[in-house]
Amino acid sequence: MRALALVVAACAAACVGAALWLLVITARWYLSADYAPHAAGMPGYMAGGVQADGDGIFAPALLLLAVGIFLGRFAFNLWRKP
Repeated sequence: MRALALVVAACAAACVGAALWLLVITARWYLSADYAPHAAGMPGYMAGGVQADGDGIFAPALLLLAVGIFLGRFAFNLWRKP
């Protein structure tokens, strides 16, 4: 079980690392002048009846972070199992 725990822990570390990298890249793009979904490209864009502000670009990174945390906890539980 410990070998499987190490493999899952490596996957968890990769997920968390990729998520943090993606969050940084997305934040840099989100804060730049090139990203403006409410400007000329999509004026008044509505998604589900709500004015879209473009914050949804962080969803993939946050999902990847959640998967990495779940895998990390799973690997820890596998490691402790006798």
